[in-house]
Amino acid sequence: MVECIIAAININESSPGRAMYGQSNILSCFVFHHNLQIKSKVNLADFFKSKYDLKVNDYKIYGHSGGAQFLHRYILFSNDSRISSSVIANSGYYTFLNWDDYPYGIKDVDYLNSKKIENFLSEKVTMLIGEKDRGYTRSSHTSANEKGIIAQGSNRFQRANNYFNHLVLISEKFEIPFRWKFYVVENVGHENKKMSSRAAEILLNDVGDIET
Repeated sequence: MVECIIAAININESSPGRAMYGQSNILSCFVFHHNLQIKSKVNLADFFKSKYDLKVNDYKIYGHSGGAQFLHRYILFSNDSRISSSVIANSGYYTFLNWDDYPYGIKDVDYLNSKKIENFLSEKVTMLIGEKDRGYTRSSHTSANEKGIIAQGSNRFQRANNYFNHLVLISEKFEIPFRWKFYVVENVGHENKKMSSRAAEILLNDVGDIET
């Protein structure tokens, strides 16, 4: 079966709607390309199949930084069952499965039921964090003054480790099959070019015949 690979791009600090993109608005799927902003309630598979006339059913997806923020929330909140595997890398912060306010936690997200959480933990997801990605701290980024971000860890590296360990504990507590993996990419900081190379190795590892 031929599959499609989609990259969730990061958004520049000045891009309109960047905050909403990173939070992955629960009710809609927001897809951005350069200065184009598309707001749609269709899922990613439907959007890209229609836009590029793709003849595929499943797809793989990668997100870095803001793209990783979008991606893990999209997997959590959407009903998209066609993602065969995904890689999230160097996310600034995460949505924990606790009672913190959204987007730091899932407090008052009443339509996020136990089945969605079970599916989320059972998805084939690989988390990557650069060994040297110690940025996005209180002193280096103004938005990091938000208590919800700092509570998850003092920098991206700590937050990634804390989030993965949190998911492990949740899966063990509720006896949910856990398919996530976690890797530290050595000697790499907040660098999409290097992280995407590692992500490509993971996503392409089990790809069979590819039509050209």
